[in-house]
Amino acid sequence: MIGERLRVKIEMTNHTRRNANFDCLLFAGSDRQYERRVLAVAPNETAERNIDWAEGKNLIGKRLLLRAIEQEGNRVINYTFEVTR
Repeated sequence: MIGERLRVKIEMTNHTRRNANFDCLLFAGSDRQYERRVLAVAPNETAERNIDWAEGKNLIGKRLLLRAIEQEGNRVINYTFEVTR
């Protein structure tokens, strides 16, 4: 948390020999809009993106879903987590 804002850090490591691009969608329940970021990861590198969400304190204790969809590929990564302080 940064004041009233929730900061979600997305970190992905590419263990392949080719560039990987992911369309990352962060969902905060059915009543909240999602946030979207594109993440480009070079071979054997790690890339990071931050998403800052207003009124983040309202999300404490809730489960969020991060869905990373590979562009020009067939991988979809779904990762759920609970928001803590």
